[in-house]
Amino acid sequence: MSKKIGRPTVITEEKLAQILALREQGQTVREIAQAVGLPKSTVGRHLDRHQNPTEFDRNMMATHVARYDKTIEQYGAMVAAQDGACAICGKVERLHIDHDH
Repeated sequence: MSKKIGRPTVITEEKLAQILALREQGQTVREIAQAVGLPKSTVGRHLDRHQNPTEFDRNMMATHVARYDKTIEQYGAMVAAQDGACAICGKVERLHIDHDH
């Protein structure tokens, strides 16, 4: 089993569901952050990913294209070949071509 590099995630599926539910109730990012015990920047980033997935996907694609020295076409072909899932664990998230999540 490989070791994940980078900071550990502080957002669990349950916490994300709570964040989204509080936003649906009309709470501000500041109120949500206080309620779930996370920084405003973390809450805002995750809300943005869910409210504007196209922009997030474009940014993720640009990062991966640069990281793996691929063209956008090559990157798209890799994503399509893996049905958008991680090649190692099979987890389906947006635009994963390796086990970097």
